[in-house]
Amino acid sequence: MLKILSAFLLSTVLAVTNPLGSGDITNSATIAVSTITAPVLITPVDDSLTNNRYEQFSWNTSTPSANISHYTLYVDDVIVSSYIDHSTAIAGVIYTTLSTPIQDGKHTWYVTAYSTGDTSATSETHTFYVDATIPIIILQAVDKTAMYWASNDPYTIPAYQYRHLTVTTKNPLLSGKVEALSNFKLSLVCPTGTPSCQNMTITINDPDGEWKHRFYNLVPNITYSAFLSATDAAGNSNIFPEFTITYTPTPLVSLPFLPTPTPTTTPSLSPIISPTSKPTEIPQEIIELKEPPPAPPHKLPEPIPTPKQKQTTTQRWLNLSLFGLLLHITMTAFGASIRLKLIPNLLLILFWPFLKTKPNQTGLPFTTILLYDPNNQKLIYSNLSDLQNTFYLPNQPAFLKVIFPGYEPFSIILGTNNVPNPIILKLKDSRTLLEGFRNISLNTRSLALAFSMFTAIISLTFTINFPAFILLIGGLDLLYTEYIQSKGKQV
Repeated sequence: MLKILSAFLLSTVLAVTNPLGSGDITNSATIAVSTITAPVLITPVDDSLTNNRYEQFSWNTSTPSANISHYTLYVDDVIVSSYIDHSTAIAGVIYTTLSTPIQDGKHTWYVTAYSTGDTSATSETHTFYVDATIPIIILQAVDKTAMYWASNDPYTIPAYQYRHLTVTTKNPLLSGKVEALSNFKLSLVCPTGTPSCQNMTITINDPDGEWKHRFYNLVPNITYSAFLSATDAAGNSNIFPEFTITYTPTPLVSLPFLPTPTPTTTPSLSPIISPTSKPTEIPQEIIELKEPPPAPPHKLPEPIPTPKQKQTTTQRWLNLSLFGLLLHITMTAFGASIRLKLIPNLLLILFWPFLKTKPNQTGLPFTTILLYDPNNQKLIYSNLSDLQNTFYLPNQPAFLKVIFPGYEPFSIILGTNNVPNPIILKLKDSRTLLEGFRNISLNTRSLALAFSMFTAIISLTFTINFPAFILLIGGLDLLYTEYIQSKGKQV
């Protein structure tokens, strides 16, 4: 009996009650999924072209759907829409449209999805192009009539009553500009009720936008209505203002000795207009001729042509090379204080390396040699010393004066046999400010020459062109005559 009582008490103390009774509540926790799939982009399609500045963006949602929180849209690597709720998806697709217009040009876009556990997945990047600008049409010539009628500048196009053009050939040539790679349509429409006249139309596509077209066999004295229109690859269309073309043959010169036939007139019959007649309907063919052409296949948009041609990189470097060469010559003439009359002598000295040495000599190149009549002080001769410091002096009685900036002038009355050789100029004790500038100009003129040669070489690297080659040869010529061949003292 004691053993039974002990077992009962022990079982009572050690008994465990099950916490999950029939009336108890079960608690559960959802663990966030760490890996989600990336969104799949739908529109705009990769490498697509649109003329809609408010293009709609759409993509397939990420999975698993229960663990997706929101999305962020990037355009050109900039966040344009954030916290796009996953619950806004319609049949597994998110749609969103920006509130601000997208500018023309090339753009990229992608989407990042975020899970409830703060993990993310980013889609691939797609490219799209926006072109919402209508193509510009420019009419530059009709036969021999030159004009500049541009659809983007209404002030260049006259009023309709001044847009009636006359040509003297039955095969007139029309030319102008249009947006490159756009379909450009030209149509000549005959007046109603002229069976001898046929409508003409053509659609062309120029890769550079420089269009030309010749219409053939215009009927004399018939006024054609001309229609120009263009549609670019994005579907933007433009219709040029209507104008007319009339082919008027050049009249023959009448000969006075030939009898002039008397024209026979046929009485014209006035048309009977029925009060119940219907208004004249425009044929469908003419309507189609006035309509713009369809859009061409999608290609990368090209820049719209402008009336002014931009200067090429090659030409810019070429201009810099010419500037450097002229600057070098100018610095030489200024530094040596060369008179305007002696500039041709300077150019001959600089560019002709085969000059012979002359009998007279001075201590400096580019020294000015002047001879005056001793009786009336009239200048009778002037010259420059060359790069070998030599010069020619006529053997005649005269007053000789030799000058160079920063040096004491040398003067002497010459006889027939007392010409000093060489003539040495004495440096001044102090130079004026102008003489100091002249000295700096001579000492630094080589920098301008080096600049000219360097820019000529750059111009040639862009495009092989004859002007740059001539400038480079000229620079090498000066380098040889002034700094290699010359043995005279350079100042």
